[in-house]
Amino acid sequence: MRHKYLKTLIFMALGLMLLAPLIWVGVIAFATHRAESKAQDLIQSAYSQYTPTTDDEKIIALAKTVYTRFDHNDPNHSLLLRLRPYLTNKRLPSFLRLPNGVIETEIETGLCDNAARMLSFMLNQEGYASLQWNMVTDSAGHSALLVTTPDGREGFVDPFYGYYATQTATGELISANEAQTKMRAGQQRSEIFMPFDESSKSVFYDNFATAMMAGEGFDLRIEATLPKLEHGEPLILGEINDAPKDVMKAAMTHGMTPYWQYMGHRYNREWVRVLKASEPVKIVMTLTAPAEKSVLTATPAPIVNGNKLTWTLNSGDEITFRDGLARISLKRMNSYIDVDQIAVYPID
Repeated sequence: MRHKYLKTLIFMALGLMLLAPLIWVGVIAFATHRAESKAQDLIQSAYSQYTPTTDDEKIIALAKTVYTRFDHNDPNHSLLLRLRPYLTNKRLPSFLRLPNGVIETEIETGLCDNAARMLSFMLNQEGYASLQWNMVTDSAGHSALLVTTPDGREGFVDPFYGYYATQTATGELISANEAQTKMRAGQQRSEIFMPFDESSKSVFYDNFATAMMAGEGFDLRIEATLPKLEHGEPLILGEINDAPKDVMKAAMTHGMTPYWQYMGHRYNREWVRVLKASEPVKIVMTLTAPAEKSVLTATPAPIVNGNKLTWTLNSGDEITFRDGLARISLKRMNSYIDVDQIAVYPID
């Protein structure tokens, strides 16, 4: 009799295993159709409000619509945004993968990359190809969108901070690289980046001439040079307090970008972070938890002692952190460990 029950349970389990993918495919189809319908409503509303007549004007009108509707919020506050990296993961077969932008179009909240995905999803309904454009300056990181027009031009729009890049003489959109070239040639930010309204935030674009940039799917090399140690004194970034924010702030103070407060992958798998030494130093990076092989992506590899990672560098040496090599921890449900402190000591 027990064998009969066991056989029944096995058949039920197999049935559920077969049904689960079918159910998930149905969920994807329903969610995608719902997002497409909502996107079409938003598109029609944008066109009726801004009455665009050219491709550039249509792209700007859709970007303005996302900008005015999108709620700036920490993705950790949304279960759907926390699940998004898993539901849209490229490792999944395409029929089991939720299309990018579906979640953002539905909930209209998150950070800059989420706003870019929502706009990209809407533009796709209108036949416009787009690419998430990732940028890092000495003090901040940001994502916006590079859109390709039917005549092959590239236009930069930011639905999060509320700006677009343009040729002031013609009013046509220009790419991020063109905008940066113009700023490096001496043009002012206000001559290149046009705000959507009086609430648009320009702080990131004030330093755009020095931004390091790349499209999604391409390596974004983020370089920082350690400052010279004064009077042979060590440089201490952050306190031992189980919190990474003071590491970020200290690194920003020294013009190193704020993104040295984690080991592994936290923001973007295309990031390649490079830390350079201008003199012989010993670097001791203290993590908030014991180091795990899954987050150790540095070349050269550090000496590991519990939660401390140590490198010895000569002048001109560098450490390269390839964030994309980090593996996810099912225990932490992420692929990084916070950095509690970075200490840089002189070597005689």
